[in-house]
Amino acid sequence: MAMAMPAPTGAEGALALSLSGLRRREHAPRARVWVLFDPDGAFAATIARPRWLACLLVAALCALAPPVAFLIAASRGDDYASVIADEMKKSGRWDRIPPSARDRALGVIVPATKALLPVGAVAKRLSWIVTVALVCYGLVRATRPRVRLSAVLACAAVGAAPLFIHDLVAAAELVSAPDVRALDATNPVLSNPAAWWWSGAAGRTPLATALRALDVFELWACAWMVVGLDRAVGGRTRVPALVVVGLYVLLAAGSVVQAAFAAA
Repeated sequence: MAMAMPAPTGAEGALALSLSGLRRREHAPRARVWVLFDPDGAFAATIARPRWLACLLVAALCALAPPVAFLIAASRGDDYASVIADEMKKSGRWDRIPPSARDRALGVIVPATKALLPVGAVAKRLSWIVTVALVCYGLVRATRPRVRLSAVLACAAVGAAPLFIHDLVAAAELVSAPDVRALDATNPVLSNPAAWWWSGAAGRTPLATALRALDVFELWACAWMVVGLDRAVGGRTRVPALVVVGLYVLLAAGSVVQAAFAAA
């Protein structure tokens, strides 16, 4: 018959109890809004109750904030068309339109941006989160059948929280700016080296595009998504890091190639 091990006493027992209590506190579920400060606790709560649809809805609403703020700021004084023309000049697209066709092009582009900017921002954000989650889930599903897709989706969405902070700050910058044309509408927060050193068409070169991938908020979000996905799949695997970093590098490389073709 197995003998019960005696419980530690004295200083040894106090140390063991304090260490076990510390481990419990580190992984105790916390509200998801605390993910930036206590990712272990937030992801523990997310895995226990995924609510992935609500997480994706929050991601979509935050992604809507910058384009809606831009539309509000650009529409002040009924000067929206000139703001769009200035943004096209900054990107270099204006010079590629024949002068005789510019007024007609603005007549099509101006109303189109009012619908496409919000839709494009939401589609970009959700496609990133869902793609990362599905690829990660697909790679671990065969060896870890107990992994739940709902938890993986929810943790990917919650891990993208640094992007939500960027969205809200960018929206505040756009709405409060006296003249939105003085800002870089694509990133008014100036959170990457390309935004610090270049503006206008110079910020669309292949080098600037590559440096834009070193965005503080995007790299922060990648790190938190790796942590969340690692918790969701049970840990002890490099799949989350390889998926997040690999897809991010792939997208950045595609943007650089596109910028190189545009500059040619």
